[in-house]
Amino acid sequence: MIINSGNSLIASSQPTNTTLAVTVESLPPMTVNFSSVGSVEVGQSLTITCTVTTVERLVVTPMVTFIKMNDTDMEILSNLNRPYSITTDDTSSVTNYTLILDPVRFEDAGMYTCMAEFNVTGFNNTNDPSTATYDYQEDSDTFNLTVDCKL
Repeated sequence: MIINSGNSLIASSQPTNTTLAVTVESLPPMTVNFSSVGSVEVGQSLTITCTVTTVERLVVTPMVTFIKMNDTDMEILSNLNRPYSITTDDTSSVTNYTLILDPVRFEDAGMYTCMAEFNVTGFNNTNDPSTATYDYQEDSDTFNLTVDCKL
């Protein structure tokens, strides 16, 4: 019980017993897929699309990371480094993340990984407030790019 007394609040609690049944459910798995060609010439443009499929009612957008690996190093790709362009196209449960290499350089050859992950707490897939989902999911797909140098 809270009593407002002038400029102060006085709080008092009395012991109570409450039981609430909560159903914990897992989300259906999300999937990640690449759709692109595997070989391109230096100077051409290449669009690599990573499609992430999730639950339609999911209110949390997956965190998607493009990673490039070659024989010597690993690089996390973003709009901040190199002339990479990463865009999204979101329609219900399917989101396309597009990585654009323009122009392609010889050093762009390597294995590309699209990794998607999300952490959901409190997702309610029904109108029943006692049903909630607590889930963490991760999925990835790889794409090998060969860059040819035309002589």
